[in-house]
Amino acid sequence: MGGPTTSAAWIQGIVDLLADVGQDVPAVLAEVGIDDAMLANPDNRAPTELVSRLWRVAAEHSGNPA
Repeated sequence: MGGPTTSAAWIQGIVDLLADVGQDVPAVLAEVGIDDAMLANPDNRAPTELVSRLWRVAAEHSGNPA
């Protein structure tokens, strides 16, 4: 995996926030390509671009650009 990465713990925090505001988290994660196995270990790393995509898809699903 080349380039900048982000910890799964950080991504899990975003996922928790999305759930708290009523997002359809399974649908968002499926569209982004994040699975439970990746989130299961907080030491896992993912490309930072995946986090950017997570925010974009969450905004699209919510209809709220913020």
